[in-house]
Amino acid sequence: MNSEDEMSITNNNELTILVIDDEQGICDTLELILKQEGYGVHTVTSGSGALTWLRDKKADIVFLDIKMPDVNGIDVLRDLRKHNKDTIVIILTAYSTIADAREAMQLGAYDFITKPFDMELVKTLVRESLLERSE
Repeated sequence: MNSEDEMSITNNNELTILVIDDEQGICDTLELILKQEGYGVHTVTSGSGALTWLRDKKADIVFLDIKMPDVNGIDVLRDLRKHNKDTIVIILTAYSTIADAREAMQLGAYDFITKPFDMELVKTLVRESLLERSE
């Protein structure tokens, strides 16, 4: 794949990214970073809100917090996989455990980012995941 192909994949504003995190600041930061890269971004601050959003809409990529007060990220991922196996899921966590990581990966998570996260890592993971999906 050449750099023009990579540019068309990584700057496609028709792609939808959903950020699910109970911390509004995390949602705002990721939304800013990803919109600057040309992606369509939506944010949800609860697991239950995410389940509702995902039942009505489709996301190409989901950034998903594991620890949320109402419905945890593993349960959201489990529900998402029942309806959509193609969505790229990148786990966000400040308190990951090996059990959480293992379960998320078994459910098809693409990768993990620990909080606080590096902005360049976020951009790189999005580009890499889209390139892998297009191959």
